[in-house]
Amino acid sequence: MYLAQKHPRHLLRIDLQSKQRQDLGAIPLSGEILRMAVAENEKTMACLNLDHELAIASVDPRNAARWEVVAEPRSSQNQFNRGLCVLQSKEVVTSNGWTAWSIDAERPDHTPLQLWDGPHYEFTAVLASPDEQMFASSTGAGEIYIRRKSDGSAVQRLHGHQAEVRAMAFSTDGQRLASAGRENMILVWSIETGEILQRLAGHEETISTLAFS
Repeated sequence: MYLAQKHPRHLLRIDLQSKQRQDLGAIPLSGEILRMAVAENEKTMACLNLDHELAIASVDPRNAARWEVVAEPRSSQNQFNRGLCVLQSKEVVTSNGWTAWSIDAERPDHTPLQLWDGPHYEFTAVLASPDEQMFASSTGAGEIYIRRKSDGSAVQRLHGHQAEVRAMAFSTDGQRLASAGRENMILVWSIETGEILQRLAGHEETISTLAFS
């Protein structure tokens, strides 16, 4: 598990079995860190702060993380409606405002590539499927869009939430998506049909994190 420590602002790696902590060095961002994402192979990670700065790191458990800071591309001044995910190909995907961007962590100039434009509402999160062939993006209006990574074309447009979606998770086989947010309800979707498979109600507060076991 990785943790962005606040004071001092360092990246920590925590072994959940032994409870040992390893300090991987300072995170070169000022201000509050809003998002952190780690690739499945744990070789690349990224952090976003509230000042629209993006830090990308190559991670080696034996050494301190090697960070590079780039200006986050944006189409909005909103500090909070932003998504972040990191692929095993060392590609960092960030959504801000109405646009999703891709940044190759291995390219020296880190020139962002526009992936797709959103609908009439700003993105609130972005997530890659386990095989990294699809992306799910959510909006402040409660809509979820599933797109192909290859060309950004739509796979599904999911309607069911009545408020902002703040959390999403793909099942390990990539066939289902769980989503939740400000209406305190979890919906589980079929990626193939776009149908709602389950409605899980009873939460008393906004749901901000989801994961499949």
